[in-house]
Amino acid sequence: MKKIILLCACVSMFTVSAQTAAPATTSVPVPTTKLESFLSQTGVLSVRESILTVTNPTLYGAKLSVEAVRLYSPGQESVATKGMLFSLTSGEKYASAKTDFLDSDEISGLIKALDYIQAQSSKIDKALTPEFRYTTKSGLRVGEFVQDNGDIFGFVKSGSTTVYMAAQNVVSLRDGLNKLQTALDSSGK
Repeated sequence: MKKIILLCACVSMFTVSAQTAAPATTSVPVPTTKLESFLSQTGVLSVRESILTVTNPTLYGAKLSVEAVRLYSPGQESVATKGMLFSLTSGEKYASAKTDFLDSDEISGLIKALDYIQAQSSKIDKALTPEFRYTTKSGLRVGEFVQDNGDIFGFVKSGSTTVYMAAQNVVSLRDGLNKLQTALDSSGK
């Protein structure tokens, strides 16, 4: 009899704990940019225009391209969402790839940050091994850092994917972004 009571008590505890366990949920990332929000729509016909793409020199076999895009639904071209897509592929043995988004209202801030970084590169105290970094709404990080030996490198990082470049190629990236911004500004008019 004691065994039956003990068994019933165990079964009751298991049933209660199983009923109160939290249901499994899946997390869907929340879009952080207008481009991501537009692209995540379902049940909507969308048009993606690739205005211009630039590639930037990188190190270690990595790849970096930036594409100016215009997104809209047919008949709503006048309210198109504009911005840039950064495509990164690391050059490591087990290469990773990532695409990140930059809304049109963030472009000038990134260009100004790269202007500042370029101006500081020749003036910095390399002994301090500083790092300059600009982070966008989507978490894309662009910047420059000084290694312990005094060498200066640029980087673009999205998630766990990082692309490195020589310091002078940070200037190339800024020039490419200026070119893309001009193309975006004149598109769809």
